[in-house]
Amino acid sequence: MSARFKRAYLATLAFLLAPLVHAAHPNEGAPPVPAQVLAAKTVFVSNRGLDAGAIIAFAGSSPNVPFQQFYAALHSRGRLALVAAPAAADLVFEFHVDAALFSAGQGVATYSMFLTLTVLDPKTHVALATLEAPLQSRLESSVNTAVTQLLNSFEALLAAGGGTTSG
Repeated sequence: MSARFKRAYLATLAFLLAPLVHAAHPNEGAPPVPAQVLAAKTVFVSNRGLDAGAIIAFAGSSPNVPFQQFYAALHSRGRLALVAAPAAADLVFEFHVDAALFSAGQGVATYSMFLTLTVLDPKTHVALATLEAPLQSRLESSVNTAVTQLLNSFEALLAAGGGTTSG
């Protein structure tokens, strides 16, 4: 076997095996999931409300609907026990609706809205993770979709850190 053929053979072999090596370590290079997040059993949920743009976007409807739907969905999943005080919690979830002005033309403002979940350590008040889900409209079905996406993102965070996603 010639040296040139060996090099070509080894290069081809390395090219073909590289995806397998990467698949064995898919989170390599990703930041670690904080231990507090993985070990958490209880959570206190804080409603930070709507920012100024979201208040405008939700004009004429109840501004508490997104938070109520998030709280109910979190409770129904059963992954974390909900507690009534931050001092009794392993984590604090700070829920917020953000809206950024997307366009303003001909007297009509259009907002791009997001549900934002900041995961806080209740002892140090440090943000351990921030997750977002786009909110297409203030309609209940859109809010449900965004809430589901937000909770799925949290469960994906747990899975990336080796945590379980079942109750």
